[in-house]
Amino acid sequence: MSGDVYNRRRSGLLQTVSLPSYIGFSTQIRNIGELTNKGVELMLSTVNVQTKNFKWIFDGNISFNQNKLTSIYGDSLKDGYSGGYYRYIGEDINVLKAVRYVGVNPDNGRPLFEKVNADKTVTIVDSIPLAKQAGLRNYQTMGSATPKFYGGFTNTFVYKNITMSMLFNFSYGNKIMNNSLRSFLDPTSWQSGFNLPAPDKNQHFWSGPGDNTANYPNFYDLAFNQRGAANIASSLLYQDASYLRLRNIRLAYDLPQSLLKKMHVSSFNVYVSADNVFVIKSKELYAADPEGSTIGSTSNSYGGTGNYSAMPRRLLFGINVSF
Repeated sequence: MSGDVYNRRRSGLLQTVSLPSYIGFSTQIRNIGELTNKGVELMLSTVNVQTKNFKWIFDGNISFNQNKLTSIYGDSLKDGYSGGYYRYIGEDINVLKAVRYVGVNPDNGRPLFEKVNADKTVTIVDSIPLAKQAGLRNYQTMGSATPKFYGGFTNTFVYKNITMSMLFNFSYGNKIMNNSLRSFLDPTSWQSGFNLPAPDKNQHFWSGPGDNTANYPNFYDLAFNQRGAANIASSLLYQDASYLRLRNIRLAYDLPQSLLKKMHVSSFNVYVSADNVFVIKSKELYAADPEGSTIGSTSNSYGGTGNYSAMPRRLLFGINVSF
């Protein structure tokens, strides 16, 4: 077993800053931001079982990382994608904020949001525009695109000339903005009538007065778009992206030495391999795959999930020969 502990300070991060009007340009990109990264990385390799004909080998790693903004121009950093909220000194650079979605009105199917008043009390309203009247204080922290921990592990089983390995990787505690909801959960958009992603059993749209089990609003509300359940400011879109994936499984056979000598080769290996065999994800995630996001200017949550299709499953057959 081995491990690393680190505490890194990054300076000179790029940030757009405002300039006086007499300069001739409104903004300039400067190396002005600072960020700290603290974390622990652990690695473990073991031989769990070893006999004359059988061996079980385990290799794994796990990483815990926390980052914190320590210096930014003007003491705040506007989110580069949504433009709706700010990150402040002391916060995670990937912190995600939104107007808190709290459910569905069972009487009329309208979405419900928290409106944080000036005196810190909370009023429940039925649209994003009403909630946004409270200004920036209405954007509450929903989580971060930075996982609490992530890693992977491999189990390798060897029986005589047969070897099977299974590689898993995982991520826990990170959030993403679910693009399938934002792009397609809108009956008034141009996509309507096309091949829209079908809701699964965990997405229960309001079906009529008295429906107390709905977790999604009335899809056929003529003001669906205006109410903003699928607005980028709605926390309904920010979902758990934790997962456990069987990234690869491989079965191989090595010809015995007696045959290798007759064939005049040093090694002969036949194998079959499969990638992205399955993924276990949060049941709240309305997407085929929690991976697929890309890093943007300030957050890695906005690139979109694998909602149209999951990561491709591949099956490979091969022969490796060495002379």
